[in-house]
Amino acid sequence: MIQASLYHALKRGFSQQILIASNALEAQEAYEIARFVYEQNLTPSKRAAILFPELRIKMGDDMRSFTTEFYELLHQLRVFYSTPNALLIAPISTLMYCLPCRDLLRSFSVSKDTPLSVMELRETLLLYGYELVEVVEMEGEMSFRGDIIDVFVPFDQAYRLSFFDNECESIRIFDPTSQMSEAIEKDSIDIAPALFSLSELQYLALNDLILHSDFEVFSKDIHSLGFWYLAHNGSQEKGSIEQGVDFIKTYACLITPSAIEEAKEIFSFDFASSLKLEDFTSLAVLDPQDDSSSDIDILPKTIDSLISLNAHKQISLIGKNQALFKSLELTDLPVKYIISECVVNLYTRDELIISLNTLTKPKKRKKPRLGLDELNIGEYVVHNDYGIGIFRGINQANILGNVRDFVEIAYQSEDKLLLPVENLHLIDRYISASSGVPILDRLGKTSFAKLKEKVRIKLFEIADAIIKMAAKRNLLEGKKIDTNNPEILKFRSSCGFVLTSDQERSIEEIFSDISSSKVMDRLLSGDVGFGKTEVALNAIFAVYKSGLQSMIIVPTTLLSNQHFNTLQNRLVPFNIKIAKLDGSIKNAQKSSILRSLEVGEIDVVVGTHALLGARFKNLGLIVIDEEHKFGVKQKESLKELAQDVHLLSMSATPIPRTLNMALSEIKGMSSLLTPPIERQGNRTFLKEKSPELLKEVIQRELRRNGQIFYIHNNIATILGAKQELNGLIPHLKIAVLHSQIPSLQSEKIMLDFANGTYHLLLCTSIVESGIHLPNANTMIVDSADRFGLADLPQL
Repeated sequence: MIQASLYHALKRGFSQQILIASNALEAQEAYEIARFVYEQNLTPSKRAAILFPELRIKMGDDMRSFTTEFYELLHQLRVFYSTPNALLIAPISTLMYCLPCRDLLRSFSVSKDTPLSVMELRETLLLYGYELVEVVEMEGEMSFRGDIIDVFVPFDQAYRLSFFDNECESIRIFDPTSQMSEAIEKDSIDIAPALFSLSELQYLALNDLILHSDFEVFSKDIHSLGFWYLAHNGSQEKGSIEQGVDFIKTYACLITPSAIEEAKEIFSFDFASSLKLEDFTSLAVLDPQDDSSSDIDILPKTIDSLISLNAHKQISLIGKNQALFKSLELTDLPVKYIISECVVNLYTRDELIISLNTLTKPKKRKKPRLGLDELNIGEYVVHNDYGIGIFRGINQANILGNVRDFVEIAYQSEDKLLLPVENLHLIDRYISASSGVPILDRLGKTSFAKLKEKVRIKLFEIADAIIKMAAKRNLLEGKKIDTNNPEILKFRSSCGFVLTSDQERSIEEIFSDISSSKVMDRLLSGDVGFGKTEVALNAIFAVYKSGLQSMIIVPTTLLSNQHFNTLQNRLVPFNIKIAKLDGSIKNAQKSSILRSLEVGEIDVVVGTHALLGARFKNLGLIVIDEEHKFGVKQKESLKELAQDVHLLSMSATPIPRTLNMALSEIKGMSSLLTPPIERQGNRTFLKEKSPELLKEVIQRELRRNGQIFYIHNNIATILGAKQELNGLIPHLKIAVLHSQIPSLQSEKIMLDFANGTYHLLLCTSIVESGIHLPNANTMIVDSADRFGLADLPQL
C-alpha cells in the first residue's frame, strides 16, 4: 500500500511524469490520491492525473482479446499527449512494450455543409482501423448504407451522417441498441482512430507484414496483430513500422516497491521485450518509509469511533453530496466536509481522511442478442408479427427518394417482407426442439396470429398456476428472522474481505424479506466469483441465530463438496453443526444424517437431490444453488415441501422463466453486478489448435505455479487426449475427471487437484457448476465449436 507515501510526496511537489504501479488496484489507489490532491489544490503546482488501464499482454497475443482495455488505453494516450504537465499513473504491465506515438492517434473532423466524398470518408475510416459491418453496434464499427453513414467512435458516441452527393447534410448521435437517432443535430464532430491513423502506404505495408507473420492467431489482420508491428519498435519481426514510444526510457518515472517486485517476476519468464529488468530497477523508487503513516480500509460503522479517537488530528470526510454527511449525524465533531467523488482513506500522524465513496467497475455494454452478421442466407427466422420465414440477406431499396438497407425475409407463395435494419429487434432465430423442417407462414394470413394466441392462452394457464402458488405463499405467515442480532455483524466482518456494495445491498434486501411476516422467494443473480455464496451465508447465519435450520441444495456432488468446505470454514467457528448429504455418503451415514435433521441436531445441511425427501424439525431457509440446473417440478416440489419456509435461488445464468418471475415481481430479485475490486476479468482467445500453442499455454501457466483446466468433452477419447498432452510435456501431472468416475473417486481427484497434486485437470464440462479453484488460472476448451451458447459462458 503506497497511499500515504504518495500523498505526502504529491503535497511537496511531484517532479516525475509517470508513476509505475504493480497492478490495476495499486494504480487506481494512486490515481485517487493524485486526483484528490490536485482537486483540492494541496500541491504547489496543479496538474492533471491520468490513469492507464492494465494491459497484461505477451508478444504476439491477439489484441482482439483485449479490445476494451486497448480502446481505453488509446483514449487515455490521446488525453496524455494533449494535456501539458500531466501525471501519468500506469500498471507496470501496460508499459512493457512501446506505445503509439502522438501522430498515430490524430483525429480528423467532419463538418456539415463541407464538401467531402463518401468514398474518401470510407477509405479514411478503414485506414483508421474501423471495421465495416451491416449494422453498427460496437465501438470501432462503421456502416455505409447509400448516403447514410454510421460510425461508432471509441470512448465517444455513435454518429449518423447523412450525405447529399458530396456534402454532409446532417450529423446526429444515435443509440446503437435501438438504432434511433437523436433529434438535435451537430455542426461538426472529431473522429478519433479506432486503432491508428495510418496513411495508405503505411496501411498496405502493415497488412503485408501481418499476412506473412509467424504469430499464431485465428485471423491475421491489423486488429489482431497491428500493435506488434506498428507500436512496438522492439519487434523481432523484420520490417516493423517503428513509430512507437518507449515510455520508460522517454519520460521521468517513479516506481513503487511492489512494482519492482512485479518486474522481477515478469522478467523471470522468457519475456520478449525491448526493455530489460535493469530499466525498471534503476528507476527512482517511491519511499514507503516516507512517513510513519499507514493506509486503512474504512467501514461505515467505524467512522464515529475513528473520529473520536483522532479528534486531535485534522479530519476530512469525503462524500459525493451533503446527504451522505447528514446521514452520519456528526455535527458536534471537528470534521472538514469535502464534496468530491475521490476514494481516499488515509491515516497519518497529523491527518485522518475518510471517504464515504467506493470504487466500482463500470458495467460493460452488452451486445444485442441477434446480429446480422450471425445470420446465414437461407436460415429460418421468426418475425414477431408474421411468423416463420427464410432470411434472404440484406437488400437496398429506394423509398421516397431515400436509399435504405432492409432485411429480406421470404414467406409462402413467394411473398417477401422487407424489414428496415433498425427494426432488427422484431426478428429472432428459429429454434425448435425437433429436427423437422418448419412450415413457412404466409403473409396476410392469420395462422401465426392464431398459433400465438393458443400459446398465449397456454402460457397464461401456466402463469396462473405459478401466480396462485406465489399468492398462497404470500398470504402465509413466514418464519420471522431476527436480523438485528449484533452477532450477525461479527459474522459478516469475519469473512476476511470487504463486501462489495452489491453484496451489502443484497444482504439487506434478503434481511428485509426474512424479517417481515411474509415468506421470502428471492432470486440472487451474479456472475461466478461475485460473492453469491457469502450473501447466502449471512442469511443462513441469521436463520441459525433465530433457532431455525437451513438447507443448501446443489446439482452436483463436486459443488456439494465445495460448499461443505466453505460451510466448515465459515460456520463451524461459530459452533454451528453442519452436514453433507449427496451421492458420496454411504447409506448408513445417510440414514443417521436424515434422523439428525428430523430431530434438529443439525443446523445446516448441504447436498444434492438426496435432500428432496428429507424431513426437518424446524426448517427456516432453503438455498438453491445453480437453480437453472433444476427442473420446474423439482423446484416447485421444494416449495410444496415447506410452504412457509424462505426460499433463496442463486444462479449466474437464471433461466428465462425464473428471470421473468423476478422481473414480474412474483419473485424478489437481487443482483451482484460489481465484481470484487481485485478480481480480474476473464480473457478469451480463439486460436487454431496446435502442439506448439498447447505447449506454450500450459508452460506459461506452470511458470507462475498455476494450474490448468483442459475441457475435452468426449469420454471415449479423453485418455487419448491425456497421452497427447504427456507426449508434449512429459513431466506434466494430469488428473482425468468425467461423469463415469465414481463420486468418491471424483471427490478425491478434486481434492488432490485443489491441493496442488496435479498440474492439469483433464475433464468434461462437469466442472461448469462454479467450482472454486483460485489457483487454476487457465482453461483450455478443446473443440469449442461443439459447445452450445449456454455452455461456453458457463465455463
